[in-house]
Amino acid sequence: MASFEEQELLDRLSDLQELPTVEWVSATLYEIGVNELLETNGARDRIGRVFCQLLDAELEYHGQLASLLERDEFRPRLLADLNRSRVAQLKRDLKRLAATSPRSLSLLGVREIALAQCHWSLGHTKRAVEHLEAAAASGVASPLLWLALGYARYEQAVQHFVLPRKPSPTAWTRFQQACLNAVRCFQAGLGGELDPQLYWWMGTVLAAAGFEKDALEAFEKAHTAEEEWIRNHGDDYSLDADTPYADLLDDLPRITVLDEDLLFEDPYESLDLEWPDGDDDELSQ
Repeated sequence: MASFEEQELLDRLSDLQELPTVEWVSATLYEIGVNELLETNGARDRIGRVFCQLLDAELEYHGQLASLLERDEFRPRLLADLNRSRVAQLKRDLKRLAATSPRSLSLLGVREIALAQCHWSLGHTKRAVEHLEAAAASGVASPLLWLALGYARYEQAVQHFVLPRKPSPTAWTRFQQACLNAVRCFQAGLGGELDPQLYWWMGTVLAAAGFEKDALEAFEKAHTAEEEWIRNHGDDYSLDADTPYADLLDDLPRITVLDEDLLFEDPYESLDLEWPDGDDDELSQ
């Protein structure tokens, strides 16, 4: 049974995850950090205290955000002020975290997760990826970490290769390679209860990269894993096995921003699904 302090931390995490304005990546990172703190009894450590303060600040921000959005008259200036205050707080938190000295690999992992969360909230996708990779290197083995890292790598690929300019054939190929590296992260997390989500995101990213056949196979594995989970655990969680493949893609926050008319003719025919051995690009690490 969790102690009073542990239960209070779990309750705060639950409160955060129930707020509609919280992005799922942030909610996932806080869950990873809380789980690591509970496993190592690190909540009273300096890093643990800073992490808990981050969680409290996140709850306060989204509480204030919900209050603004519920007003009869929306005031953009108040929202801008709230967001400026949050950015300033996140920057201060980054400095506080950087000044901490973890006394164990587990607490180092918590610090890296906290740093990743701050950078993610600030829109620093590349830095968030770096800290998530550092968390994995420190020994954080949660499938949730691989889920978050895979998605962050995918977002980084979209931002780096697609959004800034009209995609060229070379950019498209490098985008595909970066997406495959994201899929590798999802694969690393397989073997547990998170398999339905991991397979689903594998399908998502493979579809975005143009590997339609392999994407469909991943979605089918997601449904199979979901059915097995339901047999073992009940029906509290479901991906709706009757949802067609196309609808699954439509439900994504951003499947792809690529316009096939901008790409070279028949881009999928000349490319097989192969796992690159390595690439000098920053996204292939």
